[in-house]
Amino acid sequence: MNAWTAYRTLLLVGEGATEEAFLRHVKSIYAPRGAGLKVTIKNAHGKGAQHVVE
Repeated sequence: MNAWTAYRTLLLVGEGATEEAFLRHVKSIYAPRGAGLKVTIKNAHGKGAQHVVE
C-alpha cells in the first residue's frame, strides 16, 4: 500500500506582511483542503522574489 501522494505545488511570494496576509486570504478561497494543490506562501521581507527562491 502506497501512502505517498503527489501534489501540484504553487509558490506565492509577497514583499511584506500585508501582501502575505492577502495571499493567505486568497489561498483560503481558491485552494481549499483536499483540492490536490499545495500552496506555499513566502515573505520576501522587501528583498524581492529572487531572495526567497535562493
